[in-house]
Amino acid sequence: MAADNVATLDPRLFDEDDNAEDLSYKQIINSLLTQQASPVQAAARTDDWVVGETNRRYNELKQREPPFSLTDEEKDSIYLVGPNASRQISMIVGAIARVCSAYPPGHPVQDALVGLFQALKAMPKHEVPDLSYDEESNEPSFDRKLALWPFGTPSVEYLAQKFQREAEELAYPFSEVETPGSEFQLRWKNLQGFISRLTSLDLIDCSIASALEYILPTHHAYPDLDKRPKGGPNRIEADLIAAAQWLEPDQPRQWVYNQCRSTAVGDGMRQIWSMDKWNLFKEQLSFFSSDERFSQDTRRLAESLREKMETQG
Repeated sequence: MAADNVATLDPRLFDEDDNAEDLSYKQIINSLLTQQASPVQAAARTDDWVVGETNRRYNELKQREPPFSLTDEEKDSIYLVGPNASRQISMIVGAIARVCSAYPPGHPVQDALVGLFQALKAMPKHEVPDLSYDEESNEPSFDRKLALWPFGTPSVEYLAQKFQREAEELAYPFSEVETPGSEFQLRWKNLQGFISRLTSLDLIDCSIASALEYILPTHHAYPDLDKRPKGGPNRIEADLIAAAQWLEPDQPRQWVYNQCRSTAVGDGMRQIWSMDKWNLFKEQLSFFSSDERFSQDTRRLAESLREKMETQG
């Protein structure tokens, strides 16, 4: 669904204390935000930066006498001198995690940011030096190689924490997400729209940051409707709008169902997806759609989502 005419928010890309390294990758991201580069072009520039920087640092250390020798001070801040492609990837993804909540689902910039991940994943595999530590001496080592780009593999699961951190900063208990039309509420929806696509397109599994968990009474941010007759329904409405990004579009909904179907019964908090969770989601939607404490729009959305889930199982 096109969203060109929908208002966007401050992308919060640049900071006052950005250094040259920060600006190197943020300027690439900015070329997508301003639509001055295509995802493929931005991916090529990103790859050039990571490959060029890691090889430069590796070769500088190799030329030392003896090769790869480090001072004690350098060992304490190894990320400043050693090749560390993993760190650079983490920095890039961290910036995008912060930026993505500015753009609503269907906006061309959101499409471009998703496209960047897809273009990087589609690149022919190539290796760069990466930082590791010797298991016995715990000394820095530069023998390990990292295959670019590892999106869609378990090795990038740690990157989901970048999006989880953004989710926690927006949707903590009693946050402004429950204020209708607030920036927090809009960012909460936009973030979920973005990570549901990253997840269902097999780029980064962001299940740990999904808003679907927030609509369950077991979640720590779920409000007490009896004690909070106004704020409680508002909070659930905001979480439902955000969670809808995982259920309304066909691809994320199918992905969620496939994950749930693979496990009949979950093991509590540790199991994000299971058929018992799938059924709990449907039960909650039935509750939201029938309880008059919720607005008519909320009840209609809940009923629509429940009907879509029924088509899966």
